[in-house]
Amino acid sequence: MNKGEMITYGDYFKRRSEGETVKNIAESIGSNTKALNRSLERVGYVSEGTGNDQKWIWKGEGAEPLEREFLFGRGSGGNSSNVKRDSHTEVKPVKSDDSLVLHTVFTQLEIAALKEMIGNHTRAKEEAAPEIGGLYDRIRGIEPESKVRKTIVINESIGKALDRFADEKRVNKSDVIHLALLDFIKKHT
Repeated sequence: MNKGEMITYGDYFKRRSEGETVKNIAESIGSNTKALNRSLERVGYVSEGTGNDQKWIWKGEGAEPLEREFLFGRGSGGNSSNVKRDSHTEVKPVKSDDSLVLHTVFTQLEIAALKEMIGNHTRAKEEAAPEIGGLYDRIRGIEPESKVRKTIVINESIGKALDRFADEKRVNKSDVIHLALLDFIKKHT
């Protein structure tokens, strides 16, 4: 583990069960034993014993937060009963105009996850809706050849959607159907 790297409560208890000292764990993450103890108390653990014989018992509300990262130097030091914290986000109550406003502080891991989700959403949106210029290029790329008239029967709602699309994009309905059928046939053959 790199010095200053965050660990979860579960990681801490695992390392303690493997015989690692509290002081060694604290130093390995760039902290100290008092800060580790305060963080454990803040989330709802109660201490029994002292030093390396110290045991921590979960007395907090809900499930034990083994996947939650340690919180150092955050909050008031107490686990306020009227403020809930999720597994990684600290919530700070602030009084404003006779109402309670909650401010959250995200961890670097959460920020990275949010950035990844936004990137994935943006890429998916771009892949799902190709640029309209691509549509016009594809229509211009249709090979001129002799045409054949086909009568098709489609649902009324699809017909209306085709009419709206062709009007909005100012394209010929036959070209839209030509490209749609071409894509469908390529996909399923």
